[in-house]
Amino acid sequence: MEQIIIFGASNYGKKAYNFYKNECEILCFLDNDKNKWNKDFCGIKVIAPDMIKGELLDKKIIISSSWSREISEQLQNMGAVNVYIFSANEEKVWTGNIRMELSKRVLSLGKFLGDEPLTFRTLSFTWGGSGVLDYALLRQLAIKYKLKNYLEIGTYIGDSLKNLSDICQKCYSISVPEDHPAHMKYWCEKKGMQDYSGRLIDENNMISIQCDSRLFNYRSIPDKIDLVFIDGDHSYEGVLSDTINIFDIVDLSDTFIVWHDCRKIGELNMEVLTGIKDGMNELFENFYVFDNNNCGIYIPDKYLTDFIEAKPYDFYTYEIQVRSKKYD
Repeated sequence: MEQIIIFGASNYGKKAYNFYKNECEILCFLDNDKNKWNKDFCGIKVIAPDMIKGELLDKKIIISSSWSREISEQLQNMGAVNVYIFSANEEKVWTGNIRMELSKRVLSLGKFLGDEPLTFRTLSFTWGGSGVLDYALLRQLAIKYKLKNYLEIGTYIGDSLKNLSDICQKCYSISVPEDHPAHMKYWCEKKGMQDYSGRLIDENNMISIQCDSRLFNYRSIPDKIDLVFIDGDHSYEGVLSDTINIFDIVDLSDTFIVWHDCRKIGELNMEVLTGIKDGMNELFENFYVFDNNNCGIYIPDKYLTDFIEAKPYDFYTYEIQVRSKKYD
């Protein structure tokens, strides 16, 4: 019988307990609430997360909490590698060793970008944005495959839209409206920053749609989308929803789909990757991550041979010219 640990001595935790109790040995519950430590929950002891060390860190840990993103980061920082997320709403567990699956699917970004120079239009390098090598991937995809219509889920200042607008005919952006609690102005306020949301959405071929991506009717977009960048809600539920919605409306035979935040501080971001895998199902076989940026990508079958797997000792440098300009 497999041994597991459940993180979350709560109503979610009780549902996870009932789901597993007949098929697994539940070693303990973990919880960040110190008032629950050393007490029983569902007849099983609750302990502090920092009590699991050594062999216990290798056990399967099931997160049963609405704070799954934060807990996933906490466990990764502790060195746990066998972490999964339980959905109390569907009473289903997402399993599969994603780390193992992706270990053979890491692509060489340097090889794909090649040695021809890429020129960027405007990059803000502000907190909350993407990195220059993320933008480089999007730009090179659009140039190499002559992609006409770009769709982005989750726009902040608009760097990626700006850097696709001179290549693609139309650039669509779907972002939450200003009165939505997930709008970037609240994040900026928390960080003590000025909010520059939408400042670079200033080209005639940019179409800004203010809507929660989970509720948007994607079939209302009149153009065939060739390139998608999913960079909105990075929770499991948000990534899952955006992935399912996009895969429902695009032509998977020739559309590239890129997800941001597949890595976090260099490590695989398991919450985002789990949402992607569950949204793609068997199509996850066409999903890859890159070695030198934070992106993952769905590659249509006919283009797979254009991408080269990264070798452990490959080393690429990137020449970048920078000129600053105050943007009014």
